[in-house]
This record gives sequence, C-alpha cells and structure tokens, in this order.
Amino acid sequence: MKKFGVKNISFTWEDEFFISVPRVKEICEEIVSRQWEIKWSSFCRFDNFKKIDEDLLQLIEKSGCISLSFGGESGSQRVLDEIIKKDIKN
Repeated sequence: MKKFGVKNISFTWEDEFFISVPRVKEICEEIVSRQWEIKWSSFCRFDNFKKIDEDLLQLIEKSGCISLSFGGESGSQRVLDEIIKKDIKN
C-alpha cells in the first residue's frame, strides 16, 4: 500500500468476492486493523448479499467500500434452469 501509493482497489474482476461471507469479513477487518485509507468496490450476487447482517454491512462500509454492483438475472425460472444454468431461484 505504501510502496505503490494504492488508494483504490477493485474486486470487480472477482465475480464471487462475496461467495464466502467469513472471508469478506476477514478482509474488511484486516483493512480496518491496518488502518489502510483505501476505497474499494466489488460485484455481489443478490443471493450472497442476503447473507450479510447489519454489523458486517457496517464493517464493509468502514473498510472503505464505496460501491457494490448487482446484476439482475432472468425473471423466468425456465431460462435460469435450462438456458443460462444458474443455480438460483426466482
């Protein structure tokens, strides 16, 4: 962080950044404990976001998160199952 003067981090290339809520918590706690003054952003699936409680959401914000992007899926269960083969339910 100091050597390269990093101010922003984008986890947007890691589509499944939020797939492990404990890992997200650990990363955020580490950012806060090291007192890194950074801003970060990420993608997050809606089904993963619903696993996040208020305390973790506050930690995510405290660690410097400025943006979460969400992608919508099809409203058709048949399309989800048969065409794009997503393991999610409407």
